[in-house]
Amino acid sequence: MRNETVSFDWRSNQVSPLNGTAQTAINTSNEMDYSHLRFRAEVDWIEVEISTVTRTNFQTVKRALKATLSMLDDRKTFVEAQDEGPGGAASVFRFRLHDPEAWSFVASTLEQLERKFHFANPAKVTAIEVAFDAYSRTESAVELAEQAMRYYKFCTLVVANNDNCRIYRDFRGSGASIPFHRGALVRRLSAGWQIAIGNKTDDRYQHIYVKTTDENGTALPQADHRARIEITLRGDALPYRHVAEWADADFANDLSMSAKFRMMRPNLSLLQKLMLEDTTIQVGERKQRWRVAKDRSGYSGERQYRTSTKADNILNGKARDAFRDLSRRWRQRAVRPVS
Repeated sequence: MRNETVSFDWRSNQVSPLNGTAQTAINTSNEMDYSHLRFRAEVDWIEVEISTVTRTNFQTVKRALKATLSMLDDRKTFVEAQDEGPGGAASVFRFRLHDPEAWSFVASTLEQLERKFHFANPAKVTAIEVAFDAYSRTESAVELAEQAMRYYKFCTLVVANNDNCRIYRDFRGSGASIPFHRGALVRRLSAGWQIAIGNKTDDRYQHIYVKTTDENGTALPQADHRARIEITLRGDALPYRHVAEWADADFANDLSMSAKFRMMRPNLSLLQKLMLEDTTIQVGERKQRWRVAKDRSGYSGERQYRTSTKADNILNGKARDAFRDLSRRWRQRAVRPVS
C-alpha cells in the first residue's frame, strides 16, 4: 500500500494526496470523471428463516449449515434460534449466507437443509444486504476514501435523520459525530472508520466505508479493497414477500434508490463553495423542500433536491449497469460446489 496523505482543495473539487495521485474531478462536459474507478454491485449476505417440524438444538442446525456449505471450522456462521426453549431446543432458526453469487446457491442450500430437517413451512427471506462497490484502478487508498465520502455526501437516499448519522471505528459504543470538514472525513475513512446511518435493527440501514477485510476479518488483497455503500433491508422494506420471488430479483429496478447520487453544480458562487464543497454537509438527499420564488418574495411550490446540486449522470449510469449485472448473475443457474 502506498503511503498517502490527504489535503482538500475546494477550487478543483477534489481531495489531493500530497504525493500527487489523481482524484475525481469534473470533466469538460461538466460531469464527474470516474475513469480511475470501476464499479460492481454485490449481495453481501442474505438472511433466511426456516421452521422445522421437530424442535432441534441450534448447534445441530449450525453444524449442518457449515457442512452444507463445506465451511472450515474457523469460518464464522451466523445461526440464531427464534423460539429457543428449555435445553436450547427450537423450531425456528435464522441464518445468513454470505456472498451468494446467485439465487440458485441459496435454493440449493435450502434444499439440502430440508432433507436433513423437514420444514414445517416454506423458508422465507428476512433480510438482505446489498452493496455498491468502487475499486481503484491504481489501488489508491485515498481514492477509495474519497469515493466513500462522496457516497455519503451525495446519495439521494438517506434512511435516517442527521442525529442518527455517525462514524465508528469498531462498532462499539454510540459512535462519534461525522467530521464537519470534508478532508477530515476522508482521512478517517482512510484510517478504517465507517459511517452508519440508522440503526442495525431498522427496516432500512446504511453503511459506508472502505472495505479491506472479509466477513471473517481476514485482510483482502490490495486490488480487492473498495469503497462501499451498503443498504440492509428487512421487514416492510424487503422488495419481495415470498421466497420464490427472489429467484427473479430485479435489483436494478427494485433497489434503484439505494444507489443514486447527486453532484455539485459547477457554476456555484464562491460563498456556496465555501459553505458546501469543503464540508461533509449531506446535500444529495431527495426530500420535500420549499421552492423559493424567483423574486424572493415567498415560495412557489416544492422541489426534491438542493438547487446547488445536479444529478450525477455518470455515477448513476454506472450504478444502474452494476445492478443490472447483479440481476443477471443472480438469475444464473450455476451454484457453488456443496457436499
